[in-house]
Amino acid sequence: IILLPLLIYCQLLHLNLLPGLPGLNNILTMRIGFFPGTFDPVTLGHLDIINRALPLFDKIIVGIGSNVNKIPMYTEDQRLQWLKDIYKDEPGVVAVVYDGLTVNC
Repeated sequence: IILLPLLIYCQLLHLNLLPGLPGLNNILTMRIGFFPGTFDPVTLGHLDIINRALPLFDKIIVGIGSNVNKIPMYTEDQRLQWLKDIYKDEPGVVAVVYDGLTVNC
């Protein structure tokens, strides 16, 4: 487990490919970073952290969390669309909306 600033959580996802298939009898390791937050609004600081993390991970999941204790300025759909628009040409960045505990995302 690698911890980065602002709660970027990295886990190694091990995909065991089926043995016996030609060329697929190895283990593929994919580095996935998870960056949770409310992103209300998305700031240059958020983008800087995502951009700095791009060379470190194969995939970065930006988790837009719902917080019942906060009154958001922008809707979850608007924040999701901003991130999708900003990273439309970067297939390694995926934005999702979730509620509940981050650990359950």
